[in-house]
Amino acid sequence: LRFAAPNLLISLGSGMTIPFMSLYFTERFGFSSEEVGYLFGGGQVLMAFGFLSGPFLLATLWPVRAMMAVHLASTPFFLSLARAELAWIAAGAYLLRTAFMNASHPVLKTFLMEASPPGLRELQNAMLLSLWGVGWVVGPLIGGVVLDSTGGDSALLLYTTIGFYFAASATMHWTLRPLERQLEAGKRAGG
Repeated sequence: LRFAAPNLLISLGSGMTIPFMSLYFTERFGFSSEEVGYLFGGGQVLMAFGFLSGPFLLATLWPVRAMMAVHLASTPFFLSLARAELAWIAAGAYLLRTAFMNASHPVLKTFLMEASPPGLRELQNAMLLSLWGVGWVVGPLIGGVVLDSTGGDSALLLYTTIGFYFAASATMHWTLRPLERQLEAGKRAGG
């Protein structure tokens, strides 16, 4: 559960917001469906770059610090989305947020495999993916209710997502950082 809890918080936050980003861009900035398609396509390209940055992050930082760094680095872009008055700033913030947040996935999977005993890796991974799915079931339901009750004001969702990302980073620090320290000590002692 220590691996899955931060992931649940992230999926709740992103699940509340990301499914409604097309509405955000069409209602707030008048994007056409084609423009939203290009933006989301660009987001997928940057997501792939985020995934590919995992080995660099692991070579530069220890896993928990790397994950916390990219999650916290994405929050100014969510803040920009909440406050943006220019479409190009919002689009850039969306793209950069996508790259940063998705850089953590391969880092988390690698850390999970290194830190879990062989007999528990499959169970840990199943818990991680299951709770991610729960967040993406519950998050959009909450997001839809919030949007309806605020007349479509997405700023509250974006601010709430920032809160979830901070909570996830704090949870990582409290639950995964001690495990990371044990791995560091083991690698130093063995190497």
